[in-house]
Amino acid sequence: MRLLNLSSNPLSSAFSKLSFLDPAQSDTTQMVEEYFDQEWKDLYFCVESPRSKIPIVGPNLNTLIINLCFIDLRIVECILDKLKNLNELHLASNNYSKITFSSQFSHESLKILYFNSNELKCWSDVCRLGECFPSLEHLVIIFLVERLIL
Repeated sequence: MRLLNLSSNPLSSAFSKLSFLDPAQSDTTQMVEEYFDQEWKDLYFCVESPRSKIPIVGPNLNTLIINLCFIDLRIVECILDKLKNLNELHLASNNYSKITFSSQFSHESLKILYFNSNELKCWSDVCRLGECFPSLEHLVIIFLVERLIL
């Protein structure tokens, strides 16, 4: 599989247990990873077969589309850690107002990011996307300029 579109699926409800986490705490990333590993094993994109687990999505996945899913960016980070070769990501219309990837997060292979129709209010968050995705060639981010704090 080269493209997976999960748009408009209510995936955020599965992460409601994480809403109490404070992103400023140092152990938050580990707690999110543990939750992801325990509760969302299906996102490893495998199915059971009589012989073994067969990957559905693996190194051949080029594009992941999760628009209108309202997934916390800390969970997106966990997903991206599993999809090292992904080169296109769609995160439009998820109501993101701040970039909450961990400080050490970097995804080297991503070249195209659609981040339009979110609620970013600060140019430093736009710059943070560039830090998180150092190989980025195309960034689509449409928002009202008057909402940004310079």
